Amino acid sequence: MKKTSVVISIILLLACVLMISKNNNMRIENEALTGKIKKMEKKMDELSLQDISSAAMANDKFLNTMFTYTDAQKQYSDVGILATEKGLMEAFPSRNTDFKGTGDLTSWLVSLDFYSKVTKDDVTSFVNVIQVKTSYKEVSSKVNMVVKTVLKLVNDKWLVDSVEFISTY
Repeated sequence: MKKTSVVISIILLLACVLMISKNNNMRIENEALTGKIKKMEKKMDELSLQDISSAAMANDKFLNTMFTYTDAQKQYSDVGILATEKGLMEAFPSRNTDFKGTGDLTSWLVSLDFYSKVTKDDVTSFVNVIQVKTSYKEVSSKVNMVVKTVLKLVNDKWLVDSVEFISTY
């Protein structure tokens, strides 16, 4: 009976040692996996920020091209390479293909503030608060606008796919 108790005690002691050892190994593996997960999350955040910043740069370039010009015909062709066909039609809804600019109209984007929201990996929306100065035959005016733009990633390039003029003030 004493021998049986000693054998059972040794088996229980070995089982406890094995469980402690296994638990320690699992804790070490868990720490390693946690570290890897944190590194991957950091990389994902960096990539997401790069996507947002490249979309923001494309948004900025589009708005600057749209509202800063001295030649309306050149403005249309310059904006055309920054937008999808749908985006171009929304930016210039009444544009006639035979349009000839007079050269007397000039415009400058004076200020731009924007707020972005990523809706999908390949779609980002911006609400832009802008001020534009326009001059026609030496008569100048300023207008403030709120413009919503939606950019779409097409062949690794951000293009404006939608333009909505929300308000002017």
